[in-house]
Amino acid sequence: MQKSEFFTSPDPLIARIKSGEFDRKSFLKLMGAGVAMTSLNCIRKPVEKIVPYVDLNKTDENSQYDFVKHGHSYYYTSVVAGTGVLIKARDGRPLKLEGNPDHPVSQGALSAAGQASIFDLYDPDRAQNPATIEGGIEVKSDWATVDAKVKSALAANKGKTVVVTKLLDSPSTQSIIGDFLRTVGGGKHYEISLTSAEEVVSKGQAASYGKAIVPNYHFDLANVILSIDCDFMGNWLSGEEHQKDFSKRRNLRPNGSLKQNNLADVNLFIAAESVPTMTGSNADLRFAIRPGDQTKLALAIAAALGELGANTKDALNGATLSALVSELGVSEENIRKTAKALWSNKGRSLVVAGSLAATTKDAVDLQILVNLLNSVLENDGKTVDHSNPKKEGLADSSGNLKSLAAELKQGKVGVLFVNDVNLVYQAGEEWKNLLHQAALVVSLSDRADETALSSNVLATTTHFLESWGDAEVTKGIFSIQQPAIRPLFNSRSFEDSLIAFAGGSLGGEASFYEYVKNSWIKKLGSKRNWEDLLRTGTTVTASERKKVAGPSRNFNRSSIKKIESSSTGLKLSLFETIAIGDGKAANNAHLQELPDPVTKLTWDNCILLSPALAKEKGISSNDVLVLKTAKQTIELPAQIQPGMHKDAIAIAVGYGRTAAGAVGTGVGKNAYILSENGVYSGISVTSLEKTGKNTSWRLHNIIICCLLVLVIRIVQLFNLLPSKNIVKILLPVRLHLKFLKF
Repeated sequence: MQKSEFFTSPDPLIARIKSGEFDRKSFLKLMGAGVAMTSLNCIRKPVEKIVPYVDLNKTDENSQYDFVKHGHSYYYTSVVAGTGVLIKARDGRPLKLEGNPDHPVSQGALSAAGQASIFDLYDPDRAQNPATIEGGIEVKSDWATVDAKVKSALAANKGKTVVVTKLLDSPSTQSIIGDFLRTVGGGKHYEISLTSAEEVVSKGQAASYGKAIVPNYHFDLANVILSIDCDFMGNWLSGEEHQKDFSKRRNLRPNGSLKQNNLADVNLFIAAESVPTMTGSNADLRFAIRPGDQTKLALAIAAALGELGANTKDALNGATLSALVSELGVSEENIRKTAKALWSNKGRSLVVAGSLAATTKDAVDLQILVNLLNSVLENDGKTVDHSNPKKEGLADSSGNLKSLAAELKQGKVGVLFVNDVNLVYQAGEEWKNLLHQAALVVSLSDRADETALSSNVLATTTHFLESWGDAEVTKGIFSIQQPAIRPLFNSRSFEDSLIAFAGGSLGGEASFYEYVKNSWIKKLGSKRNWEDLLRTGTTVTASERKKVAGPSRNFNRSSIKKIESSSTGLKLSLFETIAIGDGKAANNAHLQELPDPVTKLTWDNCILLSPALAKEKGISSNDVLVLKTAKQTIELPAQIQPGMHKDAIAIAVGYGRTAAGAVGTGVGKNAYILSENGVYSGISVTSLEKTGKNTSWRLHNIIICCLLVLVIRIVQLFNLLPSKNIVKILLPVRLHLKFLKF
């Protein structure tokens, strides 16, 4: 092999050159190939400055040089999804994310999804270069080509530019979008988050009190909590903050020992759920309700409170407690106990509602009823903090989606920019055709997802650990997002792409870093204050944040509408899992492997149904079912789940991706297709039947069989069974293993 492939000395090569077998042209070819091969598959090294990543062993403590010890870990503050984080980095590479203990929202906590988001940084399925999309296929390009194409389209479509983003909490991003639209001749900015709970909450607040806000809910100040299909310790609003606050009132051993007087400070938690959740599993009393009956449950509580003296009669429209309880199928005694506990803790109780599983056709009416309950219980201004809200003036996502669709159909959209919103996957396949109505669609995404492949250009974006930004995590409290590493790939942040498309400058700044830095230096008054903000990560620390009671507001009783009785039969509820959420994290193998805290499912979504319904229809957990609604059909395995109402069915969204990456593509089925005009719960199921197929975990069968063989061998060793009986037991086990297919 050595003789045929390598020379041990240059003599044979010199001889070939002299004989003319290896001419100058061949030599240059070989040299060129060698240079090309040395550059392939190389990862860029960090930029080395005068002082590299080594320990300078400084003796002068007043020295002005910054230094980093090789092999030592260092921490940086940042923010993601409104939660303050600490980034652990070593030798210029982020390694771990944790909650920032000084942050007023996270208080040191970080969800599983937040901690696992670091794997998205190193995801090889991220788009590594800008691209053009030709016939649904990603074609590698470069920034010069992409920028020229976008600038040309903007010049030809002045005043017809539309920017679509998720709901934003960044004042700098909001500002630069405004600067961009003014620079390119005008346009519109639509914020669209199809599964956000914030929109429904703010609409309910606007109807009840006249102002669209998302209040801060203080679970640590409540002696009694009623949750109506609200996974407030999971995906609802600010899960980490709610977990921290809730747990402060569940500690039986504050001084290290269990004492009877500690029980006085423990809260009472009642949950009503159509889908079992981690939050509901902590409840002292739990109601299993049918999807679509959430408002009916709130009315039942209102009726019981009315009997105790609360002014709730106008909300009932003649409905009685006994009639409501009969329709709900819950215990009237427990409803009365719940109402009594709430009434005896006026000003120190809290009622919440509103996860995806509560997004029925009456979702806003449910929020209005919840606001009524909090008002009559004197919680408004106390446990419901409207004076220091989480957000103000939230966008109308569902309305924006309809407006965008109408404008596309009418040809009013010239250049459409879509950032971090997967319209084709979440809103339906019809968006493929709608996007084609624009002159140019630019997807600003970290990968070629379903929407990107229906666009014209993919302007690949950075991970949050690679980019600058800021966030208003709660009204008046801000955090800075700072990068811990330079972009691994040839990508730009969304905001830096807007600057490039606008000609290289927005707001007088040539980069978003300068845009954020200079705006904050102006607000804070000095560069030193800006640097202090980078170190702490927040303008107000957890110890500085005060929870001050505000005045109660006047509830608008005319906002209460008569709730029509829902039809009978099976009802479907769609929900988000803690790990996968809305589907953006589908390509994160760590989160796919994370079991759901209730169902224990991984790597799939299933049709969840109660043991009573399964028994009635003869369904087992291995059976593959076909579920039909008025417009759609889906086929999924069954999972029998205790704790559900007999007529309730639930399916997790976030699965069934067709362009997530090697990990997430093809995992589960897309349940978004079952939603009806923004309604995700209370959907009528017309048919639920077995297909005759079944599914099982092959590895599970192997483990069971191996354990059985092991037990039998142990029994045989101690002569606990005659040999002939062991043979009878082992034979079917061996046959079972033989016919397992791999």
